Amino acid sequence: MSGRRWPDGSASSSGSTTSRRPTNGWSRATSSSGLRHEPSPTAGSPSSSTSPAIAGTCSVLPGGRGGGGRGGAARTPRGCRHGPYAAQKRQPCAAGRRPPRAARWGGVVLEVSSSPGGAVLLAAVSSDDAIPLAAAGALSLVAWLALAAVVLAATRPKLPPAGPATIELGPEPPAVANLLAHRCHVTATAVSATLLDLAARRHLAIDQVAPDTYLCRLHAHRSGTGQLTPYEAKVLDLVRAKATKEGTVAIRELSLGRAELADSWWKSFAKLVVDDARHRGLVRRRWGRLPALLLSATLVIPLVFGGAAVEVLGAVARAGGSTAESDEAGSGLVMAGFLWVAVVVLGAAKLRAWRETDAGRTAAAHWLGVREHVRSTDLLISAPPAAVAVWDRHLAYGVALGACPAAAQAVPIGPQRDDEAWSAYGGLWREVAIEYPRRSYEGEAPVKATLLGVGWSALAGLVGFVLVRAAGPMLFDIIDTVVTESGPAWLGLVVFVGVAFGLGVPFIWCGAKLAKGLVTLARAVPDLASTPVSFEGQVLRVPWGWKSVGDSRRWEPTGFTAVDDGRRDEVRALRFYRPDVAEGSVVRVTITPRMRHVTSCEVLAEATAARRWQAPRPTSPVD
Repeated sequence: MSGRRWPDGSASSSGSTTSRRPTNGWSRATSSSGLRHEPSPTAGSPSSSTSPAIAGTCSVLPGGRGGGGRGGAARTPRGCRHGPYAAQKRQPCAAGRRPPRAARWGGVVLEVSSSPGGAVLLAAVSSDDAIPLAAAGALSLVAWLALAAVVLAATRPKLPPAGPATIELGPEPPAVANLLAHRCHVTATAVSATLLDLAARRHLAIDQVAPDTYLCRLHAHRSGTGQLTPYEAKVLDLVRAKATKEGTVAIRELSLGRAELADSWWKSFAKLVVDDARHRGLVRRRWGRLPALLLSATLVIPLVFGGAAVEVLGAVARAGGSTAESDEAGSGLVMAGFLWVAVVVLGAAKLRAWRETDAGRTAAAHWLGVREHVRSTDLLISAPPAAVAVWDRHLAYGVALGACPAAAQAVPIGPQRDDEAWSAYGGLWREVAIEYPRRSYEGEAPVKATLLGVGWSALAGLVGFVLVRAAGPMLFDIIDTVVTESGPAWLGLVVFVGVAFGLGVPFIWCGAKLAKGLVTLARAVPDLASTPVSFEGQVLRVPWGWKSVGDSRRWEPTGFTAVDDGRRDEVRALRFYRPDVAEGSVVRVTITPRMRHVTSCEVLAEATAARRWQAPRPTSPVD
């Protein structure tokens, strides 16, 4: 076989077990072969043995051209296993480890581990190489977030067109029908519907003992759960726990209010309903296999770029001669792998939403048709809970579908939810969804909101200017100094992460506050010259909650009031509270058109006694 030619032009046999020292001195500049060279060590010098420098890897600078091999990859003489130092016999590396073999790819060294099953790892020759990798990672992360937003919109549960109006009931229990008719979301009326369904199936009886007062009575011959589903058994257990020795309990006593126990009970009930619907093949995970695989696979791209950028910094540190275990190649890619696993696991744990299957869509269309029929039956709409003896299960399904408000209002069992309410304001009973404002400064006076918007915009702009002009270059200089001169790769990694947070978090904060200030100004400034608008409506919710004050907790209003004007099935609460405005009151409210600041509120009609009874109060002490 022909020998190989050295950089000085001399040749050596391919079968030689020793390597020959090049005659020319190598400088730190790049040679024509693309190799980074160091001055040749002299005999007897400390570096002529197994020093850390000899154990370093062979590096290729970007743009360097290899001296041979496929793709122009730089070739190291057979006898040279110690990077750029050619004058060295084959012998073990420092710490008894064989150094990795090196091959050039795109201006970056591919270090191949000599251990069994070793992975291909990226090293680099300059910290400047991390900049394009980090930029590519940032761009790919933005693209991934856009893809995630598209997938979120595409997998959102949708209601199908209602089927023909019919009185025929389907095989699903009322709670499952409630789930399908509300975009795969269980509402509080599912509990009331389940209780009425138990009465229709003779597990218990509902008697009216006084106006607006109903008594629930257990049947002795139906003391077992029988063919009940787990959530039906849960409701029946609630009745048994509250009932007297005679097996009777007032329906009002079945309300769980807003205690923490109520929230736990409700989550358990809703989960059992979803499990039943899933067992019937009506719902599935919102994140199916294809969307989950798509998002998981594409998430690898920004993480690999980020891990490669970290590898660049680690490789530069290793080129300085560090042999610490923490400087091993691959730490960046390992970190990227851990981040990928963490994001996937946390995403699977948090995004537990549901969407309908094809069978569920068909069933939902049928139940929407049943709802249309119930809404056209006036006697069923106004039927009280005791009328279950007449209407049988149709009353339970009417409550579940949101079409029988009279019975639903009279059976307020389970937890009381602040995001749902029944309203007859406008002439027709309907179930209303309540949304609470999260926008910045919504509800504030226009003058105050304008000042706050100007202040936040100015502060965010000033901080951003300082970061761009002063802190940014200074911190990047610190990175370059630490990575190229201070040695260990772990220190460079720590500095890199610290600078990323040091720059990223303030920039994100500045962007968020600047956007917050500009949006506030865009909404508050026009209100300075706008005429307030007035509307009349009924107060649906005045939510209360626990507030921590020092070491104690107090039960007090949250500062919101939800008023229904009778025009929509969705109500946006006002950031407003007044003690004399109770749930059930009819009020005239005057607000600014954009900031929704309440300038005046006049009570037109007081709440009835029944509505006042539903005013929120804690049902049990909370530690």
